[in-house]
Amino acid sequence: MGATVRVQLAIQSIPLFDTQTQTLEVYGWWRQYWTDHRLAWDEEKYDGIGFVALKYNPEDFNSIWLPDINVYEAQSRFENFPDASVVSVYSDGSCFISRPIKNSFVCALEVSRFPFDTQACEFTVGSWSFNGDYFDVKPK
Repeated sequence: MGATVRVQLAIQSIPLFDTQTQTLEVYGWWRQYWTDHRLAWDEEKYDGIGFVALKYNPEDFNSIWLPDINVYEAQSRFENFPDASVVSVYSDGSCFISRPIKNSFVCALEVSRFPFDTQACEFTVGSWSFNGDYFDVKPK
């Protein structure tokens, strides 16, 4: 088994909740946490520096690895804001990225008891490129 990637969708707002098209639009932050031991260092050897923020550039072959985790039920890939692609790396090799996102999802809505209904939208989260042998996805 490879790395464990913990994911979290921190919702800021739901500007669209369309019962006719069964879609839900979400603005928020897509957060991922993992550990890459290859990025660990001894703080004492580097003047006590225990944290660095690295700009992630997906076009740079030498850039650090990021999990390519998405929600499969999304109507499109997350609309990420490239200027916000900064990875926080800590001396123990733990990594964190939080990107603002905007996306819409298909969600089967149950409105027979409207306005006293409760909605539950289930999503499948996983990698586009790797199977479970490379990393495991868990909720944060």
